[in-house]
Amino acid sequence: ATLTVNGVNTNVTYNGNAQTNSAASIVGRQGSDDFTISGYGTGTNASNTAYADNLAVSPVTGTLASNYNVVYNNGGLTIGKANLTVNGVNTNVNY
Repeated sequence: ATLTVNGVNTNVTYNGNAQTNSAASIVGRQGSDDFTISGYGTGTNASNTAYADNLAVSPVTGTLASNYNVVYNNGGLTIGKANLTVNGVNTNVNY
């Protein structure tokens, strides 16, 4: 059977921490077969280029991966720049 793993393209804002794309779906599972997904794109810095997924599925105990032809449609994580506001202050001094 064909098993299709569909990643998503996620856009987030820079927050100073490592961020991970964590959404994907599996289409084509048969019966009670089940899989876990790994290989999500991870990044820390803002970039116009997505941190690409390299998705992989692992069968859960009792599932035989050899029964499937797996097709991957990877997504990616794009981290946008955060807004930074600098406020000046007015100061009065005596001459």
